[in-house]
Amino acid sequence: MSGRRGIRTRLLLASGVAVAAALVVLVVAFNLVLRHELSASANDRARARATAELSALTVRGGSIQLEEAPDAAAVDVPVWIFSGATAVESPRVVESLDLAAAGLASSDGGARDVGDTRLYAVPVVSNGRRLGTVVAAVS
Repeated sequence: MSGRRGIRTRLLLASGVAVAAALVVLVVAFNLVLRHELSASANDRARARATAELSALTVRGGSIQLEEAPDAAAVDVPVWIFSGATAVESPRVVESLDLAAAGLASSDGGARDVGDTRLYAVPVVSNGRRLGTVVAAVS
């Protein structure tokens, strides 16, 4: 009888370990997929904001001219507009975001995370010449 309990106990332990391992793998896989989807969504939202702001800009005489957009006064839309390395327009945010936005403005564009905020930069190009950068943030 004691041999049977030993086998039962071992089978129970083996199945318990297998179920626990499967749960761990599923939870890790779910979190990785969720993280990837949230990151892609943040990029899409920031890219859309930057592109919308970019469409509101005009270039005259080789310099960026700001047109007043309907949401330009909105507090929840942090967007920077750089002419070269100089900020022409910037929101009131913490200094670390300002510095990161300026860093993106001097790079080739793309995304950067600062804490829980995603910054996305789109270059302003006219006649094949880069005039500046639009940087948008999404929390």
